[in-house]
Amino acid sequence: MFFIVFLSYIKISLSYSMRTNVEQNRNNEMYVTISAKVACNNLNK
Repeated sequence: MFFIVFLSYIKISLSYSMRTNVEQNRNNEMYVTISAKVACNNLNK
């Protein structure tokens, strides 16, 4: 389950880094990481 979330995280951060500048990308990555952790926690319950 975590592997699937991790793959989509990579996909999202790659597409963001192509479209946005570094600072915005950093914020997006933090948001995606937090979302992925929450999703994993919900799946593990």
